[in-house]
Amino acid sequence: MYEKKVSIVIPTYKHLNDAMKPCLEAIIKYTDLSDKEVIVVCNGCGDDGTREYLEDLKNTQPSIRYLWYDEGLGYTKATNRGIEAAKGEYVILLNNDAFLLSQPVGLWVNQLIEPFERNPRTGVTGPMVGYSHPGECNFVIFFCACIKATVFQEVGLLKEVFGIGGGEDTTFCYNCGQAGYEIVQVPSQDPLQYDHTRGMGSGNFGIYHQGEMTMHDEEHKEAWPGIFEGNSKVVHDLCASGMDKGVLHNGFERAVYGATDVPDKREYNRYAWAAAHATGRTVLDIGCSSGYGYKFLKWKCPDYTGIDYDEQILKYAAHNFPNAEFKHFNLEAQKLEGHWDTIVAFEVLEHLTNGKTLAQELKKHCDTLLLTVPYREPKGLWGKWHVNHGLRELDFPGFTYSYMNEQGNISYNPFPEIINLMLMKWSKF
Repeated sequence: MYEKKVSIVIPTYKHLNDAMKPCLEAIIKYTDLSDKEVIVVCNGCGDDGTREYLEDLKNTQPSIRYLWYDEGLGYTKATNRGIEAAKGEYVILLNNDAFLLSQPVGLWVNQLIEPFERNPRTGVTGPMVGYSHPGECNFVIFFCACIKATVFQEVGLLKEVFGIGGGEDTTFCYNCGQAGYEIVQVPSQDPLQYDHTRGMGSGNFGIYHQGEMTMHDEEHKEAWPGIFEGNSKVVHDLCASGMDKGVLHNGFERAVYGATDVPDKREYNRYAWAAAHATGRTVLDIGCSSGYGYKFLKWKCPDYTGIDYDEQILKYAAHNFPNAEFKHFNLEAQKLEGHWDTIVAFEVLEHLTNGKTLAQELKKHCDTLLLTVPYREPKGLWGKWHVNHGLRELDFPGFTYSYMNEQGNISYNPFPEIINLMLMKWSKF
């Protein structure tokens, strides 16, 4: 028997006035705390006034308590200490830079809990589900997540190897999936929308998330990219199937799918888009990676050739798709010769110094040209391999344009999220 219905666990490291206070004030305003508790895990807060603020708050809000650690524990350890202290049937993990929006009292908690009450195999709920390429799985992003206490008993706590954070949510959700639990986005599959002028996200779940506020502090911002990349490798080792894919992912710049793998929605939908618009019998897939585009294009264009600069990935592709043709080719060092009915090049041009001019040059070698590039990508948002940033329609005249968000949805207008692909089509016909 649980003493509380819900325990809300909030780790905090500094940021009293710009994060912790507004976070708690919104919880108090939009939550019925009569059967709930809030556990603030203070770690490394120093003398910034956090302890005094929480001591005063306890006088008016007895449902709020805190754990105090002089040293900074890192996100995963701090969160685990809060989970261990929780008395609720459900545990909500909430970042201190996540702020509830105006809404009916109790709505956000009810939205998180509802899937558990409907389906006993629900493992984790949250307002934002993403796909992890390193982990090859869907996961709830843990700025806001709800987990039934019994799930922790079966799956375990967060993996403390991730230190200050980045990967613990993926591995936990992966382990939930392995145990037969489902990962559910609430209240629907519609993605959160982003206001990039403020760096915040909101949507049909009433929340703003500032995002990585602590990671952007002076003490962390230079080290964070390296930490995150290292954590991604740990995620892959703990979760992904096929350990040989570690090198093939190229630092997780590319998705690697074999013949029997099921790609995530974005990868699936972009090749489904290509198959729908391809013409003729012959197709050249530039930057073919592991060759899984063959599964889609062979039905429309049975004479498939994939080219890539990476010989290792081509060996993997040839092993998985023996009926396709794969060739080693470096577009920056070699001149393309020949003609195909359709040419496909997905997320290639941003890697090449001549990417913009190459898009026009490729028209000479095909009847239909299908391209994708990151749309208006800020420098530094993706990997170190991109040399062209901020790409937009004016950089590629003569095409028709559509857009895809990270969830794989396609529109004729750009999505408000920062992560968009621009899908471009050109045809002689």
